[in-house]
Amino acid sequence: MMAPTRSDWWWELMPPGAIRIDVPRSRPGRRRLPERLRELARGEQVVLCDPSPGSPRRCRRLADAAGLEIDREYLLLPSIHAPAYLVQDRPAALSYLWSAVLAVPPGRARSALLIDLGLRLTRRFAAWTLVGRAAPRVVLARRP
Repeated sequence: MMAPTRSDWWWELMPPGAIRIDVPRSRPGRRRLPERLRELARGEQVVLCDPSPGSPRRCRRLADAAGLEIDREYLLLPSIHAPAYLVQDRPAALSYLWSAVLAVPPGRARSALLIDLGLRLTRRFAAWTLVGRAAPRVVLARRP
């Protein structure tokens, strides 16, 4: 469990008093965590933070093994340490972000073409669903 740092501005959006859990990358580290989480008091809120690809599956398994109920899931793009966007992991929210919010930054002559092409392709083929599987996330859960 970690206390939020200054770069964790998004932490202010989380429920007051919630406990932050950084999901370990190693399997042995994740195996011990459900036991600790089962010791939480009823109604206690938890924020699972996982910056690694494959985080949806890991977070959901961990919550299930610990007996937690998931309230919401958010993606932090492009990273958990310096997110520009915090978007709920729901198809409509992700689709809107990809189609109406993301844009090519001005003044990037060399990379603008590649960024624009990448955005067009992801919009055309709904690749934002793949981003949802790989992006860093925070999961809000509680002990029932």
